[in-house]
Amino acid sequence: NGILRGRRGWAVVLALTLAAMAYAHNWGLFFCVAVAATTLAVARERWRILVAVAAGAALLYLPWLPTLFSQVVHTGAPWAKRPTITALVWGAGEVIGGVTPLALLVLAAAGARWRGAERTERALAWLAGVTIATAWLSSQVSPAWTTRYFAVILGPMVLLAALVLVRARRLGLVAGILLLVLVLGYHPKNDKENAKRLAASLRPLHPAELVVSTHPEQVPVLRYYLGPGLRWRTTLGATPDAGVFDWRDAVSRLRTRSMRVQAARTVAAVRPGGEFVVVAPVFRDYHAWNATWTKLVWKKSVAYTAALQADPRIELVRHVTTNELAVHHNYFKLLQAYVYRRLR
Repeated sequence: NGILRGRRGWAVVLALTLAAMAYAHNWGLFFCVAVAATTLAVARERWRILVAVAAGAALLYLPWLPTLFSQVVHTGAPWAKRPTITALVWGAGEVIGGVTPLALLVLAAAGARWRGAERTERALAWLAGVTIATAWLSSQVSPAWTTRYFAVILGPMVLLAALVLVRARRLGLVAGILLLVLVLGYHPKNDKENAKRLAASLRPLHPAELVVSTHPEQVPVLRYYLGPGLRWRTTLGATPDAGVFDWRDAVSRLRTRSMRVQAARTVAAVRPGGEFVVVAPVFRDYHAWNATWTKLVWKKSVAYTAALQADPRIELVRHVTTNELAVHHNYFKLLQAYVYRRLR
């Protein structure tokens, strides 16, 4: 309404919305690029309104630029991988439930009469397509491609899907029913790892007992399931706040850590006769561990556990494996735990 129909009131709302999206997540910037491209593609005569909207959104976003620059330099998404061409093609399908729902919508679109398609419909398609393409190109330079970020185009995709189904008439009705069946039969998993089951097997732990995670960003999840009152360490060192993980310069910090030194400090932090727990990933699906950060976590985790096993001051009391937990779920990243006791 703000740009396509030239309504000034809605143009103001659009500027506020774009600024809020950019503040909420950096992928909002890709959506802003898509708005500009969409305007030039389907409503070029509204370019003056586009400039006004862009200026308003940019002015509101200006205070955040130092933080954005700091995020780019010190944080980024080192856990992400460069997306493939396949990821680009099926990117839109991630928003509406996967490949099958997308195929149904494409089939419905093929049977629809698009010659008289309104600019609104073409604009929605441009918004979704350009946002995905811009994010894909950006991720070739600095990887930041993951499914949850596609929430930024959820609105345009849902509206476009509805218009496709309406235009396809009978075919759209059939596709809509099939989509409804797929949605009703979809049951998402609540977790991607077995941290909840692992924690249940480890409890109860002694007050102030030391828990180490060789996958550093896993600490907040473990803290959630194991509860308060524990001490925490990772391969990066002591963790004063187990509720968050500091991603700033995480790769360079972990890369410079000696696992022998970190393992020795862990043992030194436990009193003689005391026990501590080391939680480590189960490295079975190695394709999930070949990004910059995850590959480094894999390497350091193996070195850390090896250093502990070679330390004569401790003994292994218990090894909690996935078999012991009788895990039958297809977890994305499995965890295991080692319980050690420091010798007197």
